[in-house]
Amino acid sequence: MHTFLISPQGKIIKESGNLFPVDILQDFSPKLLCPILNSIFEELVKLKPSSPAIFIPAVNLSIKSINGYFDYLLSKKEDGSILWIVEDTTESNNNKLVRLQPEMEQKLKDETVQFLNFGKNCDISD
Repeated sequence: MHTFLISPQGKIIKESGNLFPVDILQDFSPKLLCPILNSIFEELVKLKPSSPAIFIPAVNLSIKSINGYFDYLLSKKEDGSILWIVEDTTESNNNKLVRLQPEMEQKLKDETVQFLNFGKNCDISD
């Protein structure tokens, strides 16, 4: 898990955790580190501290030395800063994909058979 306190200007005020190496944090602002955060940042700044937290599950993040799925929890603090909590869910998401793969393959096979049989069941007449 990693937590960030971000200023309304997008600068890291404080951070703690072990997901992101220090060199990555120095190279990127939080908004550049995560494109989805960049896309909603102006809306986050407009939130009131009493607004409910925003949960964004299973974000696929792939940057230098980091590749995986992460859940984000974003909330506005009383001082106007934004709290961004990042939890690594790569293992649970990969396990889910492995569990679902046979089911999805069977569904795809069934749909393919149904599609291929569709023309055989059509009565084409002039």
